[in-house]
Amino acid sequence: MPLDKEFWKKLSFSDDNFPDIMCPVCNKGYLKPIKDGLIKEETKDSINARDDIDWEHQWINFRFSQILKCNSTKCNDIITCLGSSHIEEDMDYTGQYWKSTYNEYYEPLYFYPSLHIINIGSNYPKELSNELITSFSHFFSDLASCANKLRVCVEILMDELRINKTELKSGKRRGLTLHSRILKYKTVNADVADYLLAIKWIGNSGSHFDDLDKADILDAYQLLDFSLKKIYDNETREIKKLTKEINKKRAPRSKGKGKAN
Repeated sequence: MPLDKEFWKKLSFSDDNFPDIMCPVCNKGYLKPIKDGLIKEETKDSINARDDIDWEHQWINFRFSQILKCNSTKCNDIITCLGSSHIEEDMDYTGQYWKSTYNEYYEPLYFYPSLHIINIGSNYPKELSNELITSFSHFFSDLASCANKLRVCVEILMDELRINKTELKSGKRRGLTLHSRILKYKTVNADVADYLLAIKWIGNSGSHFDDLDKADILDAYQLLDFSLKKIYDNETREIKKLTKEINKKRAPRSKGKGKAN
């Protein structure tokens, strides 16, 4: 399923509108708020602000926790959501006039277990999968850390693909930067190497505490998701193997060695 960037950029909910969030445990069911699973309290600053003569409803802020449950009967696992909420003024048209209403919107900062922004294949290396999950846990609260974790994912991928960490130069062995390792991988898989370089640049911004927004991180996830599918997707690997075998025979696989044309 393609990455829905708009969904992740705008993920929030209200009392009467909860989005379809896939369960990170079974990756089949969807999370639903459980009855009486919401706890919220108005913050101290929000309470103190009520003394201001210019006070408005939009100044109200809460902190909340919400218990969610997978709706798949084969799963039914529990996920916890923590975050903050605020009041917004919405205008509703009654058919005769516009009516002002105040609605509360909940902005998540943490999910536990973490939501999966991209799919984690069952054949992905365990260390890579764990680092991906760690990156997910930072997405709503710390974009710089999230970007840095995605850079680490690329480093782990280079290890898994057996790309050298060092090289011998002038009789001395020296370490290779991630950039250099990706360039070495480019001789094997040029397209995917370019995708990984792009992820590295975004990850570098996280390491340098540059300003990042969710759109930047989602670009990195899209690139990483595509790269991992190219590398680990069984169908792609089988097609490559099949193509190589037929081209080597220069004939259908059921036949003997063919003749060049």
